[in-house]
Amino acid sequence: MSKTNGYSLKKLLLTFLFCLLVNTAWAHSITDAALVGTENLQTAQTITWKTDAGEKTFLELRAEGQHPEKMQEFSPKKHLLFTEPGVVQCNAVFLTGLQPDTLYHYRIGSKGKNGMEWGISSTFHTAKAKTTSFSFLVFGDSQNNSITTSAYTAWGKTCENAYAAHPDAKFFINLGDMVEEGQNYPHWTGWFAGAKNVIDKIPAYPMTGNHESYVPTGHVPVPVEPECWEAQWPTPANGPADLKGTAYSFDYGSVHFSVLNTQEKEYLRFRSSILPEQREWLEKDLAASSQPWKIVLGHKPFFSISASARHAAPEIAETFGPLIEKYQADLVLNGHEHAIARSDSYPLYYIAGQSGGKTPRNVVQKEPYVFLYNNNNEPNYLYITVTPAEIRIDCIGQAGNLLDSYTLRKPVQQKTA
Repeated sequence: MSKTNGYSLKKLLLTFLFCLLVNTAWAHSITDAALVGTENLQTAQTITWKTDAGEKTFLELRAEGQHPEKMQEFSPKKHLLFTEPGVVQCNAVFLTGLQPDTLYHYRIGSKGKNGMEWGISSTFHTAKAKTTSFSFLVFGDSQNNSITTSAYTAWGKTCENAYAAHPDAKFFINLGDMVEEGQNYPHWTGWFAGAKNVIDKIPAYPMTGNHESYVPTGHVPVPVEPECWEAQWPTPANGPADLKGTAYSFDYGSVHFSVLNTQEKEYLRFRSSILPEQREWLEKDLAASSQPWKIVLGHKPFFSISASARHAAPEIAETFGPLIEKYQADLVLNGHEHAIARSDSYPLYYIAGQSGGKTPRNVVQKEPYVFLYNNNNEPNYLYITVTPAEIRIDCIGQAGNLLDSYTLRKPVQQKTA
């Protein structure tokens, strides 16, 4: 029996056990509350959390200034995630019709045989109706360095320090390889514990990396569809039909963001190529955008800096590079390499480093990059500020030390006689 078949049998067994136990009294638990980014944060916000399977749970919401007793109640969409530790109920409320530039208060509760339990109580602020200047955070690979531990201490410290230093950040982006083994659920428990007190206040825009497809099979990774990731991250469903959720786009202020699924090699283990439909989608997505700035994101870089060819993904640049040039995307952000690299070109290519505890790779400086920094187990993040005239990227170490700073401006258009 193959390891992947064994993994499927474990899921079937968990399904059977759930059918036997669903009517028993479950202990209350509300965990992993998160704000998930939407297509338009001016009027919409997705809020997710987890409970035990069968839990009757809900969200209450009010705008600033409304009486606390006048909170509106929302029932979540529920999805059962069958994991090795047990069955988890993933809950999501899709809030729409919100007022721009408004502070909202929310809390999450559950009702069970043992009475009422209140989980997290927090706030979020919708985006302004019109804004051309704002800041956001970007995190490279947040995975830890071990398949045997689900502790994400390094990631938690990076996330906490970044938000404490930049409370003006409107949202954060995680560039994939969020966890070491994406199908190993305790790793997600560790990841969410690290993001606690940040992800309940500002939205996250996540993406898949190659590690999101790995099952707990020991030291040999076996890619499967990233079901754990998909169940936990109801991202905008505006991407290619067969890849909705893992490829998507959104606008914030004057920027259009396009998120790619770069896991071609992993997906070929269980389905056909994911590149042709993404290429068609990206062309339409970029062509339809009238935003002054365009940023394209994906886990694997268009141009690798790894000394080993096995980490490179040349098919990404071959497929999407011509569209980046054709539609004049300004910035391409990637992860995967566990080191920091930046070009001095237009468009600008930036590899964001790593925000967790992953061991650095053996990397070498290659074109088009002119800056390379192997951060030797020092996690880092990007703090990006957008104005009408420029995009400034500050690369900052976990302790607050500035590692790199670059200001991107539109190229000057040459006048013809």
